[in-house]
Amino acid sequence: MKLRKLTKKYGVLLIINDRVDIAILSEADGVHVGQSDIDASMARKLLEEDKIIGVSAKTVEQAKQAKLDGADYIGVGAIYNTSTKIDAKSIEFNTVKEIRENVDIPMVLIGGISVDKIEELKVLKSDGYAIVSAILKKEDIYLETKAFISII
Repeated sequence: MKLRKLTKKYGVLLIINDRVDIAILSEADGVHVGQSDIDASMARKLLEEDKIIGVSAKTVEQAKQAKLDGADYIGVGAIYNTSTKIDAKSIEFNTVKEIRENVDIPMVLIGGISVDKIEELKVLKSDGYAIVSAILKKEDIYLETKAFISII
């Protein structure tokens, strides 16, 4: 609830990972679910219509299903190995390109993305990047965030 207050104060969206119940209770802007979580169609039944639903996808089939189930966007990755999710296996750039060609909802890349990798990722034509470790492991989080913003 404290985080919800903070995100409202600064006009920032709050998307809860995996937990539709917490998204509802916190009045978050949406939820992001993985392949082993509740699917997007069930999440849509539980959430208010204007809430955002994101789904993790590693294959074209998963991405297509996410769209059919009502996802607003897909999170594709891990693009690179990541310390945030040790069990996340990286996917080939060609798979990401196939997903982009076959699914016409926004696509966000995730997994091991650092500021020096952004240029090579631009060929994948993503709509955004989910970045955790590359920012939070830096001593100056603000400065690293600005570096990402300037290169993106």
